[in-house]
Amino acid sequence: MYLIIHSAFYKKPPLSAVYTRIFKVTSTIADLEDSDSIESHHISEAVQYRMMDRGCFRGKKLTDVIQKYYDNCMIVFDSSTLILLAKIDMLELFVNDLSGKILIPEKVKRESCDVSAIEVPFILKLIEKKKIKVSHVKGKKEIRKLMDDFHLDSGEAEAIALALQKGYKIIATDDRNAIKACRLLNLDFITAISVLIRAYEKKVIGKEEALAKLERLVSEGRYSKKIINDARARIKGGN
Repeated sequence: MYLIIHSAFYKKPPLSAVYTRIFKVTSTIADLEDSDSIESHHISEAVQYRMMDRGCFRGKKLTDVIQKYYDNCMIVFDSSTLILLAKIDMLELFVNDLSGKILIPEKVKRESCDVSAIEVPFILKLIEKKKIKVSHVKGKKEIRKLMDDFHLDSGEAEAIALALQKGYKIIATDDRNAIKACRLLNLDFITAISVLIRAYEKKVIGKEEALAKLERLVSEGRYSKKIINDARARIKGGN
């Protein structure tokens, strides 16, 4: 693994601290995939993240790269990330800061809004203001195939099907199986934690608020300790 990481930096062997950080990120990626071992594609992805942190994209900061990634794009949400962001009072902040648009399938709207939960009015308000657009998904067979192939619930399957039908490349999901499906289908994905970190790095929210919101995500129990610890270190100033 050392040689693979070294080859990504070309000039000199990485310092032990850098090597350790990349290894931690690699382990997190493998953990997300429920992989029993670390594969080469896990390492490659971790190195890319590290290079972004080191400002290897034409001298731009990570926040600049992420902003360009989000600008003028359509992001399809499933209910997991939609609800989580609403729970930590980040959904409206994210929507208002986004130059592109947010799309959800009809099934995701039902999953998110046809319940008695404190976050429902916030989601409905954004839908009524057309900040979040609800769209019909075609192809029941395609949706069923996604559900069967990737062990997805109908909401996650409809979100992925909608992205594929519309030609959009970004899915917002915190569902583990949906993340696996995105990787295999060559779809990029974001999670509630990545949105939170982005907001902090852009100074939309302060450090204490970001840490408090992270703890609220911890209480939902959706993330591994590695992911939470990495996010906490990033907010506190670690790499």
